Amino acid sequence: MPITDADRLQHHLGALPEPPLPAALWPRVARARRRQLARRRIALGGGVAALLAVLVLPGRLPGPGPLEGADAAIAAAHTMPPRAAAADPDARLRILDRELQAAYHRGSGEAEIAQLWQARAALLRERERHAPVRPVRI
Repeated sequence: MPITDADRLQHHLGALPEPPLPAALWPRVARARRRQLARRRIALGGGVAALLAVLVLPGRLPGPGPLEGADAAIAAAHTMPPRAAAADPDARLRILDRELQAAYHRGSGEAEIAQLWQARAALLRERERHAPVRPVRI
């Protein structure tokens, strides 16, 4: 195979010495590497701190007080004046729904939850029996 000009040029360029590197190059590379490792440590430390906060803190935080959250809503619903409950036919249903929600929130037993569901179903059946016929607008 004959030697071409491109082969000669490639051989000549390959024989040339490497150009000298700037004196400030390796300190810059080392500083960049240290910054990269520091960022990784900070990110890893933040991730570990967040994981510990998620796993450890919920067990140590105080729970809601005696009448906070859903229980406060139930207490407010039970103190509703009788006239207001009579004026609002859905009031008893909303009270039962809040009681169910609070029971699930507290982690109540299956017996209590089943009893609340039965009371709700009975209330719905009673409402259907005594519900006035309402005109439907078409």
